[in-house]
Amino acid sequence: MDGVQDKKGAFAEMPDSAKKMMLDNPRTIAELRTALPLFRAHVGKISARTLVINGEHSALWLRRIGELTAKSIPHSEAVKIPGSRHFPHLENASEFNSKVLGFISKKA
Repeated sequence: MDGVQDKKGAFAEMPDSAKKMMLDNPRTIAELRTALPLFRAHVGKISARTLVINGEHSALWLRRIGELTAKSIPHSEAVKIPGSRHFPHLENASEFNSKVLGFISKKA
């Protein structure tokens, strides 16, 4: 978790409920056991309006994935949530919610 958050001690700072979820994830997330298709071969086919969200301080490799995703999806919008890392919905919920609600309220 420290690597994903790009912050030493990130796991230790999480609430107990979040720690439990993180420890349960390897057993419950099927993608960890699945051969995934190549990203770029498919992402450009997404035709729906898409919001790509990154935390302002997410690890560089995660921010780069978000940037590439947004550039590859037609009709996408990229936003960074200030003061957050990999969990912007937890770390800055009000800004995250504002961006999501703003995005879904826009007309196509």
